[in-house]
Amino acid sequence: LTVEELAKAENFWLLTVQREAFEKELAAVQSGRNPESKLARFNPYLDENGLLRVGGRLQNSDMDAERKHPILLPSTHLVMMLLIKRVHERSLHAGTEQTLTDLRQRFWVLKGRSSVKRIVRQCRICKRQSARPYEPIMNELPIDRVAVAAPFERIGIDFAGPVFIKMRNNHVKTYICLFTCVTTFRSFLLSLAESLITRKIKLYYTTNTQTAQNTRTLYSDFFVTALPHHFRIRLAVVRPANQVSLGFRVRL
Repeated sequence: LTVEELAKAENFWLLTVQREAFEKELAAVQSGRNPESKLARFNPYLDENGLLRVGGRLQNSDMDAERKHPILLPSTHLVMMLLIKRVHERSLHAGTEQTLTDLRQRFWVLKGRSSVKRIVRQCRICKRQSARPYEPIMNELPIDRVAVAAPFERIGIDFAGPVFIKMRNNHVKTYICLFTCVTTFRSFLLSLAESLITRKIKLYYTTNTQTAQNTRTLYSDFFVTALPHHFRIRLAVVRPANQVSLGFRVRL
């Protein structure tokens, strides 16, 4: 097919769409009257091919003729849906705004944004690209998360950092020790830790809170520096230990 044949075929289908959707408006414009409908605000006129185009005051603009006076089209015709789909694919499956911008280089679609949005949502390739990852069903919450307990009776411990602070004209490498109440999840304590060794947890915890006497269960991810000292965690709280679990939880 030549370029002229493709242009004639496109004009044929555009004329067919306008005759089906804007029959009264075409008759009014052909008779020299302004259509009394939703197209009146566009001040439409007929071009040399008999197509309705948007009027306006951009005649002296240096833009292309098709951009100054785009072709008027409805929003619900099948040919219009296929045209939007072609523009969307040629724009490399761009979003709604970019597809609408490319479409308005030649055509002005009534309710164009909603029509383009509908086509973009129906695009299978865009659906695959914007699909959300699978969300697995989570297991039941542990009893320590849902059972009633006093604040800081069950705590979780973790470290953040390193943080460099100035001490006696020297910059010392320290860490932030975070104690979180497992039951409430709204109560937490922050302590400055000089080391990640767990034998110093007692110092960090007991010197920064008065609730150490109530602590019975301690959760930790058992970071590398804690592995050689998992038994010493029992010494971190003032209460004597009654049970030790070698998982990530230590019951005190």
